[in-house]
Amino acid sequence: MKTMEPASTPRLALPFAVVGLLGGWLTVRCTVGDSSTSADSSAVWILMTLTPMVSAILGEVLRTRVQRYWVLRTILLTLAAGVVNGVLVGVCIAGVAGLVFGGVFGALFSFPFLPATLLVAGAGRRSVRSSEQSLVGGVDRRGTWRAVALLLALISLGFLRGPVQLPALLFSLGGALITMWILVLDLGIHSAVQRIASLTSSMQRRVRPQPLLVATESSCVELGVGDEVFDEIARSQAPYRESDRVVSVVYGDPYQARSRVKRALVIDGVVLAIALAGLFGMLAAG
Repeated sequence: MKTMEPASTPRLALPFAVVGLLGGWLTVRCTVGDSSTSADSSAVWILMTLTPMVSAILGEVLRTRVQRYWVLRTILLTLAAGVVNGVLVGVCIAGVAGLVFGGVFGALFSFPFLPATLLVAGAGRRSVRSSEQSLVGGVDRRGTWRAVALLLALISLGFLRGPVQLPALLFSLGGALITMWILVLDLGIHSAVQRIASLTSSMQRRVRPQPLLVATESSCVELGVGDEVFDEIARSQAPYRESDRVVSVVYGDPYQARSRVKRALVIDGVVLAIALAGLFGMLAAG
């Protein structure tokens, strides 16, 4: 039986950068509000620039550390990243005088974003359940972006009352677009798995090694879940002169794969509904 290559955690820098951008804007909303003074404007730009960068670095650091003790590591590294980000912002704004204040500020404001970093890191951790080259593996590896889209959609619901905030509107739109992109890809995978499930009904299930079968230029499909192997065999016209040939192989259980993809589609639909509710709610309120 073919052994699939172990999957690695997908890149987390970009998803975490989006979370950092969202977190930076929410921090600005809580501290500066709608102030438009020049000093506040410079602080806003510094915060909105540094926070996504530090968050992206946090994502890549967590990428190799989410397989063991991932909850504890995510919490500690998120707090450490908050301190580093606060120190950088404080030094940029007030020089050495902002060193201590920035570190304390960053540590305090990192606590509210622990659920977000845990959600994205957990999605990255679950993405290694299937091989990267498999059909289900592609669905699993989009889990980090599902988590980001969910965060963007949920945040937009908090701005349904009051005047429309352009950044909140853009975040909501981004969440909807990300989810639509994921949904289209997952629907394509679901269609492929459905087609493979119907094909395996006429294929031979491999129950033990069959040395007489010769795989010559056979096509191979990896579903990414289950240990079953299905062979499509072209029988030899001359049994004593030629061997039967394997013309296609399916690795995995098509019914488990279909169930996994269906669950992902349900999540996609729920996230898209939340994102669209927030988006149209803000548009209606405005």
